[in-house]
Amino acid sequence: MLFTENELKKQLRKMVMDYRDHYLHADEMEFEDDRRHSADRANLACDTLTAMFADRFPMNLLQTNRPEKSVVRRLVEWAVDVRRDLGIDEHTTEESLEGCSELLKNLTSNRGAVLGGQAAWPYIKKIRYV
Repeated sequence: MLFTENELKKQLRKMVMDYRDHYLHADEMEFEDDRRHSADRANLACDTLTAMFADRFPMNLLQTNRPEKSVVRRLVEWAVDVRRDLGIDEHTTEESLEGCSELLKNLTSNRGAVLGGQAAWPYIKKIRYV
């Protein structure tokens, strides 16, 4: 099952907020634990966005003064395009154990990202094995 466009929008908004919160306000944080937690969330957001969009994702998109809504809207547009281009089918089946294993590896790894493309896992909400 894939994330819906609204679910992707919520996640992307949170990633943008986490990134901006850290890079705009980390100096103002009183406690080291808060700064470290903020940095962890910002790094996770960057890593996920990079896996989702590969080289299409310019880091300066998050660092600009563009309004959050504008940035999130752009990311959602990209996510919808990438999800379609990945060709992930809601109901993919495999006949053999080896085929199923290979499909799961492809869906849950960064193989696409390693090859210069996007990873599929950020778009997948649930995988069912029956």
